[in-house]
Amino acid sequence: MKIDTLSYDNENWNLLSSGIDETLNAQIVFVFGDTDVIKLERVFHSIKEKYPNAHIVGASSAGNILGPEISSSAIVASAVEFESSSVVSNVVDFGEEVDVEALSK
Repeated sequence: MKIDTLSYDNENWNLLSSGIDETLNAQIVFVFGDTDVIKLERVFHSIKEKYPNAHIVGASSAGNILGPEISSSAIVASAVEFESSSVVSNVVDFGEEVDVEALSK
């Protein structure tokens, strides 16, 4: 497994650690960040541009852990390349009326 770690500040992605040789090989990117920033389309498009073949999976958070520290960055991300595995993702759209416990089974 190879991992790139990034932070997003001032409209830019900063590569903090690089393990992926070719960004086209990343299969998934986990993105966590402030609710107001992570929902912006330009944030999604900018990370998708860096890792065009990866599934982008994210969630809002009240604080971002980056390595052993709490980060002050608006968003943090980890791109992952699995050397002998593949990634499949699904999307389920639900609202307040959906039984989340039943959905998780």
